Amino acid sequence: MSKSEITLNLERLLDKKLDPRKYFYCFEVTLGWYGDEIVDCIAYSTEREIICYEIKSSKQDFNSKSKWSFHGNRNYFVMPLEVYEQVKADIPYGIGVYVAKGNELVSVRSCRKIQLCADKEVVLGSMLRSMQRELLKQRSKIYKLECENIDET
Repeated sequence: MSKSEITLNLERLLDKKLDPRKYFYCFEVTLGWYGDEIVDCIAYSTEREIICYEIKSSKQDFNSKSKWSFHGNRNYFVMPLEVYEQVKADIPYGIGVYVAKGNELVSVRSCRKIQLCADKEVVLGSMLRSMQRELLKQRSKIYKLECENIDET
């Protein structure tokens, strides 16, 4: 299933917000070796906190059967402002919210820091596996371009 333009934009804005000097992060992290739960984005901060982000592009997406994967010390929804206005009463206590405003994400609701709900080693290992997946995807694209350039000469 391909992602909507709204979801892709929210991912771009979150990518822009997460300063690589303060966070290691990856999108679409499957938790555990044989996990069936995917966190839209997990970040690990230089303060040793795990932050989970769930991206919701519409009210229907918010209410879908997809699990909310909040396993971090801090947990956030990322969504358009219009969606937030429609669902804010249904957001659980302690979950923060970032909304898209122009070309950036703005906090409209702060989160509550909690004790980690999942095994830190499992979360970080899952994140590393997903980062490796992304690295291999990029390498594959580079190799393909290199081969095309060799074929042209």
